Amino acid sequence: MRKFYFVFLAVFLTLFFDGYSQIKVNSSGLVGINNSSPVYHLDMKGKVFRASYPGCRPFILDVFHLDPRITSNSHIVFYNTSATGFINIECKTVYEYSDATAKENIAPLSSSLNKMVSGSNIDKIKKLQGVNYTWKDDKEKKVQAGFLAQEVEKIIPEAVITNDTTRQKSMAYSAIIPYLVEAIKEQQDKINDLEEQISYFEQKCCNNNLKNASLAVNEDLEPANGIASLGQNIPNPFTEETKINCIIPSTSGSADLYIYNMQGTQLQQHKITGKGSQTILINGSSLNPGMYLYCLVIDGKEIDTKRMILTN
Repeated sequence: MRKFYFVFLAVFLTLFFDGYSQIKVNSSGLVGINNSSPVYHLDMKGKVFRASYPGCRPFILDVFHLDPRITSNSHIVFYNTSATGFINIECKTVYEYSDATAKENIAPLSSSLNKMVSGSNIDKIKKLQGVNYTWKDDKEKKVQAGFLAQEVEKIIPEAVITNDTTRQKSMAYSAIIPYLVEAIKEQQDKINDLEEQISYFEQKCCNNNLKNASLAVNEDLEPANGIASLGQNIPNPFTEETKINCIIPSTSGSADLYIYNMQGTQLQQHKITGKGSQTILINGSSLNPGMYLYCLVIDGKEIDTKRMILTN
């Protein structure tokens, strides 16, 4: 056993620069370097331990600073003992280096230039496909959740690296977080715009265009087939055509279905001549993709207003 330690020390002796370095092997076979009272199999006192051989990058364990540091002039890879695969790293918190003073060519993901080049952040997130999977080398076959690096590289290439030896790919999941944040902002902006348009329509369109026909509040009309009502279009959203069901009282006079855009402009009027349950067919080719409101008016009174969405 002592022979093994001496061979080991002979290899790494040149890694220590103190001219007064001493090697001590006590009666228990514990080896000390610059340490006359070793308590471990290899017990060293010094600032830096370095291991390297020609053609490979050095591995340095630096204990000079307050926090011990593992350093290399490339990234550190954690393999299993057979070096055939990676291992899990468990810790309490991971802090990724992100100091602004070390960065340049900084551009917001929400910039107009970025959107022109690579599309909106929402588009990127929609293209990502989350998957469940198991690792081939996992005997327990525990189900995992994540992404496939090859697929992510097509969408967010800066999140993926390729191993220079195995050519296999790894990714930084945290690199996706900025796109998620900006996508949420973009989505909220769209929601705010729609809410403003709906509010405008309710205040301007309904008050001015429809309620001018009758200042009376909506009254229940009691037909033979039930109270007048307007159903939600089916399907919604739609691409080619959609159906709108409604009930027209038998005692009513005129009945019309109006379609408005979100700015309150009337686009279509469908006159309903039948009574009882009626169906109005809306052809998607007659409108541009977007959100619309449709309103049932019976004898000049607004019965109900609903929204429908036409997609590409």
